[in-house]
Amino acid sequence: AGCGGAGEDPFAALYASNNGGPPGDAEWAMTAEEAARFGAEFDRADGDGDGYVTGAEARPILAGLGSALTKPDLRHVWELADASRDGRLDRHEFAVALHLIALRTRGRALPDVLPDALRPAP
Repeated sequence: AGCGGAGEDPFAALYASNNGGPPGDAEWAMTAEEAARFGAEFDRADGDGDGYVTGAEARPILAGLGSALTKPDLRHVWELADASRDGRLDRHEFAVALHLIALRTRGRALPDVLPDALRPAP
């Protein structure tokens, strides 16, 4: 879902308009530039090329990028990003994790629940 055929941007839902979310939800949206950068990070992290990044694969990258974050913050980022609750992150979920880390590093509080602007397209 959301990772369709060639030419389809799997991150389009991340930086699309508010998509009818609650007021202020668009402020969580990711730019196209961020999505492209995070996609490249995903490709680097997905060592076995299976389309998913496990906790072991993600740990060095997430910890490095979020070095200023506490372990509880990093755990919360993972819980928010792992929308499928399968213990691994697909390309979209990984981008969400990196985006949340970037926001938190800049001083933004993490949301209690994943904002609609960061949810995968149905």
